[in-house]
Amino acid sequence: MFLGLVVVFALTAKFIISTGFDYMYVVSMVLILALTTYFSYYFGLPHQILMKADQKIRIVSGIQIITILVNFIACVLLIDADCTVRMVKLASAFVFLLNPVLYRLYVKKNFKINKSIYDAERQYPQKKDGVIHHLSYFIHENTDIVLLSIICGTATV
Repeated sequence: MFLGLVVVFALTAKFIISTGFDYMYVVSMVLILALTTYFSYYFGLPHQILMKADQKIRIVSGIQIITILVNFIACVLLIDADCTVRMVKLASAFVFLLNPVLYRLYVKKNFKINKSIYDAERQYPQKKDGVIHHLSYFIHENTDIVLLSIICGTATV
């Protein structure tokens, strides 16, 4: 559902939000920004929640600090090299892909996950609850960005 919404927004954002950029630039920026969000929420969030539940917040915070510092250094180098905003954001997106990868490595090394808890129909119990929690968290974290983008940058018709 998220990927479908991203594609729809990428194709229509230029007509909804007033910008001075061309159509392909807006589409590519939406896709670049969605890349990090997708991997963070759908691959990193379950591991992050597990570590927080096990009182390993220092690990989550440490990984976030490392990626923020690496991102800062990468952005400074790219800006000094006169790279475009798209290139800087793309590099930043790839740096922040380190979060879910490092979370997964930590969880895989330090937790024993039993993947055989599904029932005879191969359905995970409370899967619907997990999806609803993920969706709620995603909406909670991004509502302000969407509202500000629409209200402050809405194109006049």
